[in-house]
Amino acid sequence: MKGVVVAPQPQAVEAGRAVLLKDGNAIDAAIATALVQGIVDPMNAGIGGFGCIQVYSSSKDEVKAISFHGEVGSKASPEVFAEDVVGQIAGHAERFSVKDDVNQIGYKSVTLPGVVRGFWEAHSRFGRISWEELFQPAIHLARDGWTVEHHVWEAWHRVPDTGHRDARARLNFSPYVRGIYTNDGEFLLPGTLLRNPDYSRSLERIAEGGVEVFYRGEIADRIAEDLSDNGGFVTKADLKGYRAEVTDPVSTEYRESKVTSVPLPASGGQLIQLLKIVEGFDLSDIGFLSSKYVDILARTMQIIFRDRALYLGDPKFIEVPQTRLLSESYIEECQDLIRRREVIQVPKLTALKEGRNTTHTTVIDGEGNVCTLTHTLGSCSGIATPGLGFMYNNAMYQFHPLPGNPNSISPGKRRLTGIAPTIVWKEAQPYMALGAPGGTKIFCGIFQVILGVIDFGLTLAEAVSAPRLYIDSDELRLEARIYFALKKVLEAGGWKLKYMKSYDNFFSLVQSALKDEDRIIGASDPRGGGGVAELT
Repeated sequence: MKGVVVAPQPQAVEAGRAVLLKDGNAIDAAIATALVQGIVDPMNAGIGGFGCIQVYSSSKDEVKAISFHGEVGSKASPEVFAEDVVGQIAGHAERFSVKDDVNQIGYKSVTLPGVVRGFWEAHSRFGRISWEELFQPAIHLARDGWTVEHHVWEAWHRVPDTGHRDARARLNFSPYVRGIYTNDGEFLLPGTLLRNPDYSRSLERIAEGGVEVFYRGEIADRIAEDLSDNGGFVTKADLKGYRAEVTDPVSTEYRESKVTSVPLPASGGQLIQLLKIVEGFDLSDIGFLSSKYVDILARTMQIIFRDRALYLGDPKFIEVPQTRLLSESYIEECQDLIRRREVIQVPKLTALKEGRNTTHTTVIDGEGNVCTLTHTLGSCSGIATPGLGFMYNNAMYQFHPLPGNPNSISPGKRRLTGIAPTIVWKEAQPYMALGAPGGTKIFCGIFQVILGVIDFGLTLAEAVSAPRLYIDSDELRLEARIYFALKKVLEAGGWKLKYMKSYDNFFSLVQSALKDEDRIIGASDPRGGGGVAELT
């Protein structure tokens, strides 16, 4: 087996497959796939975004987390939105409505884009084929055109929660973006050929000139000028000084396996906290998707979101008690709380939720290299610099607009995110790699897939497809496949339930791959999209 590429977009995984066939490795294939994702899923991803990668190099026997989060521009301040706050968006905790929605759409919503720097860092350390070659599939698709697929059209039509601007508003906010992605303001129909030659030319410049073209050269000049002229916070000096962060991943032992993920301000630490808490329960004896199993997982998630609300943010700016949160004594306190079935209060004014405008790719190659890569535009600013073609992130929307909170705005600060590219290990070798789009549902979805495989012996496809639950405050969301089976007993136990569809993309779209002996298999979440390219 030469490898597998998994992502929500079938067109994108074909780019990764082609790279593996040209003797590229998992890192090469993941980057090529991700670049195409930015073309064929333009509100979810692109070079105006940010994200995290976890990489294992078999030749170096080395695992690293590479973080390239969106940083607040130097022209911003903790008070920049404070006088314009209208109120808290109902049911969305730290998301606030600001006058004219300038924190979620338009130039003031944009943070420093990190994708190009992050991909460059990963490739320069672990890639094998040329940087320029990785860009060719995306360049050709942007120039020659790609057909709008049904899942993209459906995402454009998705009705957002109250207070959030919809895709129609975002794609029509800028005349330039409107001209690329709509037909006189109306969504393009499935099957329509969409060309973006400006994006193609931007990718060509980066492919030929390298990372500095984007952060110090011609593209940087145009980004800085456009943002500055229109009230944005990012400057040329900010772009010039931007760096990706390369660290060791956070890790824990779980059952007979080891789990590694990415550190704050991503959510690998919270995934580890989830696993450490449930390890105190014999889940296999309790029974998969039994009422007791659901009760334990739901209470564990409530603890996690309580801690997230109270303590978590960018550790470069606030002191995070990570050691205590993962300590044996604190984990035992949490387990006792669950056993006593005590009510767990999640502070609603400081918890954090985020949207689904994110994407992911997971690759394992035949040499044992692993790359799990999550990248995003947040929920998309609706802005692109005329002539450059790519849209910018709106990560300012993920910050608390009032000063004095763990996730408040500050120049250079990175906001809290649910991103958690993860690797599971057996006998010191990568066994399973996972990641997902889906906000804070990301690490909760990865968590449940890991339990399905390790605790219950499910196949990868079974674990990814199995019914999910999610709770971040006091409302327990259940997919219909378990909602009706457990409704009476859970309500009798005091749970407030919310019915969700049988395969609901609310729950994140886990993209996973598994290497066991001489086989490598992939599983793309059936809740949306779905692309798997296996090479034999």
